[in-house]
Amino acid sequence: MLPEAKVVNFQEGEGAFHPGQSSQSSDAGGSSFQSGQSSHAAGGHDDTVELESVDEEEEQMQNMMDEEDEDGVDNEVDSDESGGSDTSDDNEEADPIPSSWNHDLSEAMIVDDRHDSAWEYSMNTISVGARYADKRHLQEAITQWAMNTQRVFRTTVSSQKFLTVVCSDARCPSRVHGYCPKYDTTWVVSDFVPHTCVRKSMLKDHRNLTSTLIARLFYKEIVENTAMGVKAIQNRVHLQYKYVIKYAKAWRAKQTALENRFGTFYDAYDGVVRLLHTLKDRNPGTHVDIQDFVIPEFPNVRVLHRVFFAFSICIEAFMHCRPVMCVDGTFLTGRIKNASTLFSAASWMSSLQDP
Repeated sequence: MLPEAKVVNFQEGEGAFHPGQSSQSSDAGGSSFQSGQSSHAAGGHDDTVELESVDEEEEQMQNMMDEEDEDGVDNEVDSDESGGSDTSDDNEEADPIPSSWNHDLSEAMIVDDRHDSAWEYSMNTISVGARYADKRHLQEAITQWAMNTQRVFRTTVSSQKFLTVVCSDARCPSRVHGYCPKYDTTWVVSDFVPHTCVRKSMLKDHRNLTSTLIARLFYKEIVENTAMGVKAIQNRVHLQYKYVIKYAKAWRAKQTALENRFGTFYDAYDGVVRLLHTLKDRNPGTHVDIQDFVIPEFPNVRVLHRVFFAFSICIEAFMHCRPVMCVDGTFLTGRIKNASTLFSAASWMSSLQDP
């Protein structure tokens, strides 16, 4: 409920203000303001405030307060729906983003997670601090750098922890040194001195381009295409590295790649014995006969001479064949010494069998 309005009498000279007056500044000093009054200076007369005018003033003030409350609620709802854009704008004005943050430096950021690979660095250059997965990757990087610069190097120190190579020209101070840090498995280049020697002519073949390196560089192509010829390997090396290698080096590279994938001939002969014993254990009744001999110079080494095996099911079926047999033989050549003979036997079963 609104308070009951009372008749107020103002004395002359007090500088009081009447409700409903305008907002002009007062010329009386020490004047005071009351709630609901305007700021027009009183002239020093005595007026009686009527009850009706006070009620109208209070109603107007109440309406203004209600409108302000509604405007405040609307502003809060708008700010919530907009996600606080006003606050973010104030923050942006208070804390502007530096212009340097707009630069894209993603290519310059490198994280040393200790899983760096050899291909993370350019294979045509060597730099101090470069890390490689192991010693072999470091050697290959140095070799490809040497081929790219048409220089030949020689290894002076090669151990489990250190690797040092120098230029083959004694007057050139070029040197690359790498090591494996303690409690680590990666190799780091700690010293690098560029070449100062001058080549008088281009190299046709590179001494550091060995058959072992060629086998690793073209391992996938040789293994996936075992019929790849030696001439094809020579052409691939010339096309990719601009060097002409000899036929013997290309042949050794192919043999090395195939041996790394399928094993050597000695491993194959050694695996035959294990294979036959496994077949005998898995197929009861299978007959296996293995003959070998001993070399006097190596009494602990036994060399395979000949083998014979027959599956049990073949032995059982052979007993029901007709007594007609064809025997054929062929000579074994190649790496098998003392050209042995491979015999095969086959029987012919007629559709007209005796009762």
